[in-house]
Amino acid sequence: MIHLTRCQPRFAVTFSLPFENRGLRQDERLRIWYLGIGRFTAKAALATHLLQERPQLLVIAGFAGALCPEIRAGDAFLCENMSDAVTIQALLTQGWIPPPSAHLHTNEKLVSSSSEKFLLHRSTGGDLVDMETLFLIEVARLHSIPFITIRAVSDDVRMDLPAPESILYDTRRQRTRLLALAAHLAMKPRCIPGFLKLLKGSLCARSQLGLHLRSVLRAAAASSDFGEKSGTFFK
Repeated sequence: MIHLTRCQPRFAVTFSLPFENRGLRQDERLRIWYLGIGRFTAKAALATHLLQERPQLLVIAGFAGALCPEIRAGDAFLCENMSDAVTIQALLTQGWIPPPSAHLHTNEKLVSSSSEKFLLHRSTGGDLVDMETLFLIEVARLHSIPFITIRAVSDDVRMDLPAPESILYDTRRQRTRLLALAAHLAMKPRCIPGFLKLLKGSLCARSQLGLHLRSVLRAAAASSDFGEKSGTFFK
């Protein structure tokens, strides 16, 4: 795990769920906020955090589904249409090498089938899809917080999710219903390969996301645009 040295808060990184975070620990200088799944839950959680603390940089992070056939599970992207251009430029001047750019579309409902993904790609031109980012940047702009969005792909466009939304992403409980998932896979063993593929993609996405978050936070720590410069940000 990454350990952050103690100093005044400067940055915040958001995820939907703790599983998406690999290697970042909250410290006095870095806030890690788990906002939950879905528009209303995530937006309300971020608004509450920003009423209590004001980071100088907000990094919206987590998983997304692919809408573009060329994108693979595990790929990470800078979502420029969901990022502040001035903030990106400030980070680039510090030598930040961002992941490739992609257009992120925020959909209020989970896109669970391959056919839905292809249709959404044609209708929106999006490369990726999630359920929260558009609403999170509304909150960031309301509070005048500089922000960027980095998303990693958990499932490619050809993949159907292996279980119903109510099992995989229970928005009321804000977690996966593990017993229900086990029962679903036991009753429908043909879904097991899809589940294993989703798990593999999610683990790869988490790893790549962690690498790019370390990179952007190092660049931000070296920039006076996000508060006083600091030396070693990570050990």
